[in-house]
Amino acid sequence: RDPLPRPDELDEAAAAPVHGVRDIGAQHEVLRRRGAEHHDDVRVARQLLQYREDRGSADAGADQEQPDTPVDLFCCGHAFLPDGRLLAAGGTQQYDPFFGLTQSIAFDPAIRAWVPQPQMAGGRWYPSLLALGDGRVLAVSGLDGTSQVNLVPEVYTDGAGWATRPPSENWPMYGHLFLLADGRVFYSGGQY
Repeated sequence: RDPLPRPDELDEAAAAPVHGVRDIGAQHEVLRRRGAEHHDDVRVARQLLQYREDRGSADAGADQEQPDTPVDLFCCGHAFLPDGRLLAAGGTQQYDPFFGLTQSIAFDPAIRAWVPQPQMAGGRWYPSLLALGDGRVLAVSGLDGTSQVNLVPEVYTDGAGWATRPPSENWPMYGHLFLLADGRVFYSGGQY
C-alpha cells in the first residue's frame, strides 16, 4: 500500500487549508474554506479528495458551490459532530480590537446548508473546539465580547445546546487540543 502523497506532490487546489475530514470508507470527504472568510465574496467550497487504493494517489474532485455563511466565521472554532455535521462556534463580532461572537452554526453536508445552533454564553474569537468521545464538543478560550480572554469553558450537547463549566486556567487562543483515549484533553503547545 502506497503512502498518501506529500504536500509538495499535490497541486495548489488540493493543498489548500483543510478544516476537517470526514471519513467515508475509501473516499475521504474534505470540507475546506478558500481565502479569508471575512471577505464578502468568499463562498464556502467543498472538495472531494479521494485516495485511490488501486493507484496509491490522491485525486482532487470538482469544487461544488455551497451557500454563503450566514455569519462571519473568520477566527471561529470547529469540530465534527458524530453525525458528520461540522459545528462552527465563535468568530469575529468586531475587528481590531477583536470581539468574539457567541453564535454557533452547523454545516449539514446532506442538505448543503448552515443550520443555526444555540448561542454560547460568552463570545469567542479564536477559540478551540474539541469533539469529545461521547459526542459532545468542548469550547475553550478565545476573546469574548469585551476583547478579554474567555476563561469559562462551555460544552455543546446536540439537542440541548451549550452549558458553561467552572472558570479554568487561561487556555491559549486556538490552542491545539487532542482527546486522549482515557478522555483527558492534551494541549500540545501549538497556539495562535
